[in-house]
Amino acid sequence: MSTIQYFRHIVFRDKDLTRWEVDIEVRPAQMMRNENGKWVYYDGPIEVSFSGSGGRGCGQIVDHINPRTKFQQLLKEYWNRYHCICQNRQPLPDNYIILFNDLCNCIEADERKYTANLPYVFDMGDEEFEPTEETVEQVMELRDCDKDEARRFIALGMFLGCTFGDLDESFEADANWPNQYSAFGTDYLVGTDDELTDAARNYIFDEGCYDDLWRQAVQAQQTELGLEDWLNDVLDNDGWCNILNHYDGKYEEYTVGKDIICVSRT
Repeated sequence: MSTIQYFRHIVFRDKDLTRWEVDIEVRPAQMMRNENGKWVYYDGPIEVSFSGSGGRGCGQIVDHINPRTKFQQLLKEYWNRYHCICQNRQPLPDNYIILFNDLCNCIEADERKYTANLPYVFDMGDEEFEPTEETVEQVMELRDCDKDEARRFIALGMFLGCTFGDLDESFEADANWPNQYSAFGTDYLVGTDDELTDAARNYIFDEGCYDDLWRQAVQAQQTELGLEDWLNDVLDNDGWCNILNHYDGKYEEYTVGKDIICVSRT
């Protein structure tokens, strides 16, 4: 395994308020050669890797970033210029560490300035943040929303680790799915375990998404259950997250006031 010579992780919002997480990594390229009839790996020339995630994509998301600042634009230029370009074909400047650090520092400074210009209220990413019923009522008043949405807003803010103002700017409810919300260009499921279990039940019963799977199971003699019993068995064994979360099948729980609220990707 080659040794990482440089690594930097940055998080920023673009012009569309989509939140991107970008990794920059510099290490010797992994290459192979034949030594006495055996293929072995060895460290080749220096190689730069840019990768990211955000919105509804991951990996090579450079074309999806709509730069809000000149530094985000410069990041895109570096990405297109240096990604996976070995040093023996397009050399990195000798001061690449200073170059990348200066760029990342400027992007992070801009993010802090952007956040500072938004209503602070409280930081839901603070380890000491403990949302009480009074906090829920405060969000209800500030956002003119009901208690359920206020709890979900707080839980998602804790999941994302952002201030009230940051999340308030991009938080939107999905009119078609009562427990689905979008923030920073990404969709999330937010609610109590019972609410999300009901959402999963509606998804597999009413949408008919699992009907073909049941027919295949019957044809393969893997079940003797009828459709309704089989769907209930799937829900009991898989749980709502494996059914509704098509991203990574994981979720987090947060205590908000008197309730435990779950948050996951969709």
